[in-house]
Formats: sequence, structure tokens, C-alpha cells
Amino acid sequence: MEEPVVKTVVASYLRQQGCHPILAKGSGPDILYDGIAIEVKGSKFDLKNAIGQITKYVFAHSALEFALPVDAPDLNLLYQLCCLEHSIRSWKVDYKYCLAVYLVAAKDNGGYSVRKYVSAEGLLHDVEKTLEQQFSVSKYGEEDIESVISRIQTSLLSLDSLLTKILEGEVVKYGNEVVLETGDSGGLN
Repeated sequence: MEEPVVKTVVASYLRQQGCHPILAKGSGPDILYDGIAIEVKGSKFDLKNAIGQITKYVFAHSALEFALPVDAPDLNLLYQLCCLEHSIRSWKVDYKYCLAVYLVAAKDNGGYSVRKYVSAEGLLHDVEKTLEQQFSVSKYGEEDIESVISRIQTSLLSLDSLLTKILEGEVVKYGNEVVLETGDSGGLN
């Protein structure tokens, strides 16, 4: 999913929540609303550059949030966001918003679903809980041990694609459906 699509969907989501987002142009965060800055990324982005941007923005704005499609994060990024969040908390004890994360998923019907996690730590906690269930040997029931070992190895070797599948399922199931309004098609054509 391209960055302009994510930006359009998140802005539409914010409007549906009663907020008044401003789509920024030029350098700096991509969306501003109610004193909060949102940095938006698409599926493919330069991780080093993104970490540099959000680290700079988090200390320059009263609150920062991060938006990206479900196929963009990997476990490394989730842990980096968590570490940044811990840095924020240690620097600004009363930091109200921490580092909220919006995940965007395309739906089969052509629409979108957005799920906002209040914090990177909360997102990582949900992912870890789901991975723990995924790797529970008891879920394999009566399968022979060789089959169980093979399935676990396959899952371990494809953690990032498993993460994408988990996130997509969570966002579609628990997220908010976003209805794009007329004129909201910027980046979608």
C-alpha cells in the first residue's frame, strides 16, 4: 500500500472519529490534528530514515503517532517503537499519548479498516500474545511429532509473513471500517 493511500485512509478515519486532520505538505509529519502529529509510511520505506524522523518529531511535538499498513511492520520495527516509547516516558513522565500506532488494512470489498493502538507497547503485547498461541504445541492436537516440528520450523522461518497475517486479521476483525468520502480519493487513483 502506497503512503498517499495510507494518509488518505487515516485522515478519513480521523474525520469519522470527529477530528479535523490537516494534511501537511513538505517536510515534517504528514498529518496534524488537535495538537498531535502523525507520521505516515507506506508498505515499503527506508527504516533508518523513518526511525530518524519519528525520533526527531517525538521530541518536537506534544504528541506523535505513527501510521502504516499492516504489511509494513516487522518484529524489529515493533521493538524499536517500543524502545522509543520507553525513552519518551522516561523523558516526559506525563506524556499522555505515548506512541500510538495506526494500522491500515485493505479489505476484500475494496474498503479499508483502521485499528489504533494506544501505544507501541500495547501493539507489541497483542502480537506477542498471539505468537504465543501460534507456537503452543497443544494446538497441534494428535499430530505426530515430526509433523509438529515441521510446522513450527516453517512458522519460525517466516515470522514476518506470519506477523503480517496476524496484524491483518486483527485490524480487519477489531478495527474501524473506513468509508472514504467524495473528494477523499487523493492517492487512491
